[in-house]
Amino acid sequence: MSPERAIRWAIVSALLVLFGLDGTARTQEAAMDPRVERQIELLATGNDWARAVAAGSLGELGNRAAVDPLIEALDDDNDRVRAAAAGALGRLEDPVAVQPLILRLADPEAEVRTAAADALGGLKAQAAADALLGLLQDDAWRVRAAAGQALAAQDDLRSVRYLLAALKARESGERVAAAGSLGKLGEPDAVDDLIDALGDRNRHVRAAVAAALGEIGDIAAREPLAAALEDDQVGVQAAAARALGQVGGDRSLHLLSVALRDRQPELRTGAAEGLGFLGDEQAIPPLMTVLGDKDQDARLAARRALLEIGGPVVGDAIAGLGNEDPQVATAAAIILGQLGDRRAVDPLIVALDDDRHALRDAAENALIEIGEPAVDPLIRALDEGTVEQRRLSARALGTLRPAGALEPLVAALEDPAWQVRAQSALALGNLGDQRAIGPLRVLLEQGDPRTREYAMQAIAILDAQ
Repeated sequence: MSPERAIRWAIVSALLVLFGLDGTARTQEAAMDPRVERQIELLATGNDWARAVAAGSLGELGNRAAVDPLIEALDDDNDRVRAAAAGALGRLEDPVAVQPLILRLADPEAEVRTAAADALGGLKAQAAADALLGLLQDDAWRVRAAAGQALAAQDDLRSVRYLLAALKARESGERVAAAGSLGKLGEPDAVDDLIDALGDRNRHVRAAVAAALGEIGDIAAREPLAAALEDDQVGVQAAAARALGQVGGDRSLHLLSVALRDRQPELRTGAAEGLGFLGDEQAIPPLMTVLGDKDQDARLAARRALLEIGGPVVGDAIAGLGNEDPQVATAAAIILGQLGDRRAVDPLIVALDDDRHALRDAAENALIEIGEPAVDPLIRALDEGTVEQRRLSARALGTLRPAGALEPLVAALEDPAWQVRAQSALALGNLGDQRAIGPLRVLLEQGDPRTREYAMQAIAILDAQ
């Protein structure tokens, strides 16, 4: 170990013991987490590779006790360690790191300048704005791109002129970054330049440009984006589909509904996401069909889109519970639970008796998510429903633990179906009401081997409280 590094470690060790020079809780936090303490030690004493890995690990661990040692590492003699330390400080989001990171914007290594700019962008540090503006003329395109993104994160419109020029830069990565930054800024004056850039030779740039036009949401981009649905790269088509949803309008609704039937799953996914942005009730029927798509990403995108549309979906989702496709029916139950509409309670209780296991479980979970409006119907189902409805109603009541569930669940201990008696016993244990112990002991003493174990479990839970 070099003398300089040994001195640094001695200082860090002292800070760990003395709670820091300013008495903050950051160092105290490190003493509580041996993983953090170990990585701080490696940051000060390890070889170049180990120090860089330790810096990255400290960022991932998210413990702010690492801030001071990471600031120290910004002066490390190895450029990868400095870059890793800058990235970690950006993830920790402690404003005390802003000034040290600004100093690293002048680092001789482009990798460090890039990492520092990225970190300051995440911190949205206004104090760094002027220094970041200076980096827009940096010799390294990655530094320029990072600076532009950092300024866009701060809504600093002084970067627009550079970003428009960067749409024509030689490096495709710089063009991608410029498009993304213009989208974040929502700059309407950039629309024409972005539309021109939809013809870029690089597919990643075209996709980034389509996404930026979607974020800006200017209606002038609708037809160019519609044309981009015919791009020869599906990634561009999918980005254009999402953007059309953000731009909006009946034309977008039609185009996206058609795209939902495309043979490419990535485009179907993008179209579903676009319809979610659009939020139009007319998109509900086509999105319901995608709930049964063979591609998982498309199915999940359709579910999220329907949730974005919200209340108007309830009727179609209730109808979807009876769909012969089990994926559609199960997704409909999940959606109804997340929407939390009381109109779904009775249909979901009916679904508790479906012969499809996944749908029964999804319906039970949905009723639990709906909560209080489902309690009285569940109590009725516990008394009047089929065996499976009674069993799952008991389980749901045990999870919800409503105040009025004790007597119905005690009564269900005499249900003719042992499955209902067993589940009611467990539910009574979950309720935590000591009055249930007596009836549970009666069930235990009846000697039915199928219910004895459940009664014992419930009594043990109640005795432990």
